[in-house]
Amino acid sequence: MEIIKAKNISKSYKNRLFSSTDSVLKNLNLTIKPGEAFGLLGRNGAGKTTFIRIILGLLSFEGGSCKVFGENPKNPVKNSRIGYLPERFNSFGFLKGHQFLKDMGNIDSLSSNTKVSELIHLLNFESYVDKRISKYSKGTKQKLLLIHAFCNDPDLLILDEPTDGLDPMAKDAVRKILKNTKKNGKTILINSHLLGEVEMICDKVGILDQGSISKTYDINDLKKKEVLHQITIASDESIPENNLFLTVGSNEAYHYLNVSTESINEALRILDQNNISIISIEKKQFDLEKEVIKYLN
Repeated sequence: MEIIKAKNISKSYKNRLFSSTDSVLKNLNLTIKPGEAFGLLGRNGAGKTTFIRIILGLLSFEGGSCKVFGENPKNPVKNSRIGYLPERFNSFGFLKGHQFLKDMGNIDSLSSNTKVSELIHLLNFESYVDKRISKYSKGTKQKLLLIHAFCNDPDLLILDEPTDGLDPMAKDAVRKILKNTKKNGKTILINSHLLGEVEMICDKVGILDQGSISKTYDINDLKKKEVLHQITIASDESIPENNLFLTVGSNEAYHYLNVSTESINEALRILDQNNISIISIEKKQFDLEKEVIKYLN
């Protein structure tokens, strides 16, 4: 059974200012299987948070179907199996950290909950547990919400910008927590603008553009295929006719040739046989950020 299955989802909002309707999601399709870590990417305003709120049952939609654990998203039965980190959080300032975790996480005692105690330690949150949320910085609020999202060991984690506002040490701790969560077979959906982090954590990513998932990538496959060596030669050299060489760019001074790691030795031998001087060799690996920017442009 798929953890999340969305089929032809459509969602629009009424624009009262212009007396019109703005479509946000159009025939969106997405399937996330058990144990997958999926990254949801796209421009600001692309509809990522809207889609997350549909999954959580917080928003209705006009067309299509959506199932979470095989249930309607509005069915509260699924909620105990989901850990959610919202993008924004400005409520409950009157509560102290431990009160929030107990009340919102249905925890009797923080000290008796091994998972919570571990998270508090990993995120260096000990000194904030007894302080009011209204006194927290943005990063400290983010730590509280992360602990809450993970506290009941959910089967599905939905994280909207998980490292937003965190210092480098806390970001590193969150990466380790997410990697361990993956190892334990949990399913993760991440919405983030930090593509480097998405690339480190996720198995697959999808680009939400113009209302639908217009492109998906299998990160592991891309990492295997896209390790290349870029060979630079002078522009007045003739490129040997061989399938090993892919011309990726030329200007008045240089030709740039991409060669797979497996073929680099053979490529160098061919260039040497043809008395072609090599100016430089640079190892190139798949870069998700460059790939997404290229696609969206």
